[in-house]
Amino acid sequence: MISALLVREGQEPKVLDMPYLRARRARAEITAQQWQCKFCGKAMSPRMGAIRAWYFAHRSEPSECPFETESERESPQHQALKRAAGEALKHHFGDQVDSLEYEVRFPNIRRIADAVVTLKDGLRVAVEAQLSPLTLPRLQERTHAYLIRIPINLCRAATSEIRCVG
Repeated sequence: MISALLVREGQEPKVLDMPYLRARRARAEITAQQWQCKFCGKAMSPRMGAIRAWYFAHRSEPSECPFETESERESPQHQALKRAAGEALKHHFGDQVDSLEYEVRFPNIRRIADAVVTLKDGLRVAVEAQLSPLTLPRLQERTHAYLIRIPINLCRAATSEIRCVG
């Protein structure tokens, strides 16, 4: 998972993502902070190796965490595509962007979007990174769930190409 809640005594928890942290904070500062899963509230540890992309992992077995039950295991390539797709949406919408958030849960469809850009006018655009093969019926089912059951536009990213529907 590339985002987690930063928990500080006397302050509201704040969601931060690893691409942001890696660009702005020292490794020791990130490690010294207290992190929680934004889905289940369990403790998380930052993983900041020299080879793989930086991410957060549950300290204990995450078996009941919605992130584990409602999303699929992510390869380093998927995490990189997710970050790139989120940044591409942010760049595409430019000054219209109010926020970019990674790993946004939609409980009513039991899906976690890889990234969601919220525009200043309130419109939300979700992006799903897709590297593994997906049948056309499964793609249509996922797209339909976002478009019909949630008022959100959906974009799909495969390699460097992003296609939007809705």
